Amino acid sequence: MELSPFGVRASAGTLRSGVVGADGGFDDDWRSTGVTYEVAVDSPASAADVARMSAAVDDVAEIPRALRAGAPVARRS
Repeated sequence: MELSPFGVRASAGTLRSGVVGADGGFDDDWRSTGVTYEVAVDSPASAADVARMSAAVDDVAEIPRALRAGAPVARRS
């Protein structure tokens, strides 16, 4: 696999398609219970190559990175 400005490309095979599903929730005090997601990938690459590619994408993907970092929330006057 190789990182590029446009994402991750698997060198061992071509990604045919990928589907991402996400879920999350809140507790009774409206605190986030977290976000989980899953990725289904259709690729001729080996399961190990797909797992490495998925891990690399997870490391650089903007939305998971932003959510993991958290954010202050403040009302503007």
